Amino acid sequence: MSQAKVDNYKKSKANRQKIMKREKIMHRLEMVCIALVCVVFVGWIGYSVYAKIDRAQGTAQETVEFDASAVQNYVSGLTQD
Repeated sequence: MSQAKVDNYKKSKANRQKIMKREKIMHRLEMVCIALVCVVFVGWIGYSVYAKIDRAQGTAQETVEFDASAVQNYVSGLTQD
C-alpha cells in the first residue's frame, strides 16, 4: 500500500465513530421523512375519498317533513280521558 492509502485508512479509522453516528442520524432522518410523506399521502387519499362520498350523498339527500299534529291530538285525547 502506498503511504497516502495508509494515511487515509488511519484517518478514516480515527473518525469511524463520528462517521457511523452521522450515518445513523441521516438514515433515521430519511426514514422519518419517508414515513411522513406516506402518512400525508394516505391522509390525502382518505380525505379525497371521504369528500367524494360526502358530495355524492349530499346530492341524493331528501328532506322529509312529518306532521305530528295527529299524534299530539291522539295523545292529548288519551290524557283527558
